[in-house]
Amino acid sequence: MNFLLVFESTGDSIPFKTINTQAADVLCYYVDYLNSHGLNRFVSDHGTTVDRLIEKLHSTIVDCNGFIYELLDRYIDTYDRDCYLNQKILNKIHADWVNSQSVVYNISEKRKKYNYSKQAEYIHYLFPDDNPAPSLGMIIDKLGVETTYSSINQLVHTIETGLANFKFSTADQQWVEFINPFGKEILTNDISNCTLAFHHLGRTLYNKFVSFDHELEFDDENSYNELLGFINIKLVPPQTIPLSKEYIAWCKSHNKIPSGEYLNIANVPDLLERLTDYRTILFKNSLQNNASSIQLNKGN
Repeated sequence: MNFLLVFESTGDSIPFKTINTQAADVLCYYVDYLNSHGLNRFVSDHGTTVDRLIEKLHSTIVDCNGFIYELLDRYIDTYDRDCYLNQKILNKIHADWVNSQSVVYNISEKRKKYNYSKQAEYIHYLFPDDNPAPSLGMIIDKLGVETTYSSINQLVHTIETGLANFKFSTADQQWVEFINPFGKEILTNDISNCTLAFHHLGRTLYNKFVSFDHELEFDDENSYNELLGFINIKLVPPQTIPLSKEYIAWCKSHNKIPSGEYLNIANVPDLLERLTDYRTILFKNSLQNNASSIQLNKGN
């Protein structure tokens, strides 16, 4: 079944296709309940977090450009804010940072090239004559700017993580909860682009397994016993991740139905081609706190 996440103020939308018929049944039940109670409106403020990270990455690159030119013979490229949503640009920034670590800095040549500048002379002072061509990584460390320069790498990864998962909650009621009538076998460890988020009181059965409650000593299992007013939109490659044979054996030893961590619903059919577009839609609409709704197309 096809459906859309549609933003009210802008009309922007993201298309989805349910992963199977059972997921379609869950979604129909979920949306019908929300519609009947006037609750099919979701908001996210996650764009604010991403915006701060992008600004931090940009300002960090600007700071690094204060010392990097004479080391690399070039500045690090900076971009308009929205360009940092493009994965190719993030990949380029990351690869350039990684590859720069092994760049060789010939002290004698650099002194002449930059007319015995203050920085070139200081680097000459920092290194003994028996190390005439240290790597840029060594120089960055000696200059005392390693923390700033390494922040480029850290911020790229943090932005990627931030862009990968936008969490939405119902806009018109703080807490929405109703019984989940579907079997737990629908829960998997697969990764999909739209999930009903786990925000429950308790642990899933799988979480009890990985948290070493191997005798089920404590009575706090909640494997999506309820459906809540929270959804996650994950702009990541979908993956099939089978439950481990060890976990399945453990479930059988306790007469439990093997079930995973996630209640997956759907994937974005054209995510690979339009990743930047959909990142932009989620980022800008959540930055503006625009509400969205799930619009079903039950005929498809």
